[in-house]
Amino acid sequence: MGRVLVADDNPAVREALELLLTGEGHTVLLAEDGPSTLEMVRSQRPDVVLLDIEMPGMGGFEVLAKIREDPLIMTTPVIIVSVRGKGSDRDRADELDATDYILKPWQDGEIEMRVKFALMAAEKTASLMGVIPGAPSQPFDPSIPAQPLAEPPAQPLPPPPASPVVAPPAQPPAAQPAQGYGQPMAPGQVQSDNPPPPQWASASTLSTVGGAASAQPAPGQLDVPSQPDSPDAPLILVVEDEEYARFPLVDCMQRAGFRTVEAMDGAKVEAAILEHHPDVILLDMTLPRLDGLQVLRQIKGNPKTRRASVIMVTGNVERSIIEACMSVGARDFVPKPWHGGDMQHRVRRAIKSAQAIAAQAERAVERVRARQAAR
Repeated sequence: MGRVLVADDNPAVREALELLLTGEGHTVLLAEDGPSTLEMVRSQRPDVVLLDIEMPGMGGFEVLAKIREDPLIMTTPVIIVSVRGKGSDRDRADELDATDYILKPWQDGEIEMRVKFALMAAEKTASLMGVIPGAPSQPFDPSIPAQPLAEPPAQPLPPPPASPVVAPPAQPPAAQPAQGYGQPMAPGQVQSDNPPPPQWASASTLSTVGGAASAQPAPGQLDVPSQPDSPDAPLILVVEDEEYARFPLVDCMQRAGFRTVEAMDGAKVEAAILEHHPDVILLDMTLPRLDGLQVLRQIKGNPKTRRASVIMVTGNVERSIIEACMSVGARDFVPKPWHGGDMQHRVRRAIKSAQAIAAQAERAVERVRARQAAR
C-alpha cells in the first residue's frame, strides 16, 4: 500500500477518492488547490498523485510541469483525473509525462486499479535502478558529476540473419495463477467474465464505442488486416472471442486510423504475432483454450514475440489479476466497459513508447558499431 495525494478543488470528489483509497489500505493526503499540491509533493513525497486539471491558484498541467522540472520529485507518478477528455488535453498530459489519465466520472474499480498499477510500476523501476522503495530521497547535487556506466567488453556483433527463423515457443515461466486465470482448460471449455451483451453493444449504440458491422470471419479463423488509408498505419491485433465485444474494438481502432487483425482463440495469438507483427495487442482475459494470462505468458516467454506491446482488456479488475499481468509484462490494463477515446489514447501511447524504445536501442547499437570501427 502507498501514500496517495488527492488534489482536487471539489470537496465531494476528494471525499469520494479518499474513501475509495483508504478502503484499499492506502494513506491519503488531500490538497484543494495548485500551490498546496506542489508544496505537499515536495514536502510529503507521496508515492502517487491524483491530480485534477482545473484547480485554483495553479492549474494541474502547471503543477505537473513543475513536478517534472524538480530533480527531487520529478519521478513521482502523477495520474490526471479530470472531466476534460479532449485529445488536446490528453496530448498535453503525455507531453508532461503524466503516468496515466482517468476521465470523470470514473468506472467502478478504475481508480483503485490505476493507483495499484502506478505503484507497482514505480516499485519495479526503483528496483531496476537499485533504489529501495520507501527510503528517503537523496538531494540532487549538480556539482557532483554523474558516474558513467561501465561499458562491457567489446564483442563483435553477429551479422544479421539472412531470413527470420521462428524459434519454438519457450516454456512459459512458472507463476502462481491468479483467481482462476492461467489454469489449463479442457478442449472447448470457455472461461468468461463477459456479461451478457450490454446496452452499449446494441445496434443503436454501437457507433458510440466504434462498433460497426462488418464481414465476419469464419469461427476460429484469423481475419486478414483491414485495408487502411495508409499501408504504414500501425497494426493492432484485437484478441477477443465474443463477437459483440470484438467488433466495437475493431471499429474503434479503424476509426483512429489503425489497421486491424483479429483473433478469437488464445491458441492462435502467437502465430498471428509472428505473421503480422502488430504494433499493439489488445488482449481479452477470457478466451477459449488459453486464457489471457496464459497467452501473455506465452508471448513474453518467446524471444520472437516478447517485445510485443500488450494491453489487457477485461471486466475483472481484481488486484491479483493486475499484479499477475504486470509481473508477466503487460503494457497497460483497460477495464470493461471501455471508453472509445480513452482506448485510442492508450493505444497511441503504447505505440509511441515502443517507438521510443526501438529508437533508443538502435542508437545504442550504432554507438557500439562506431566504437568497434574506431578500434
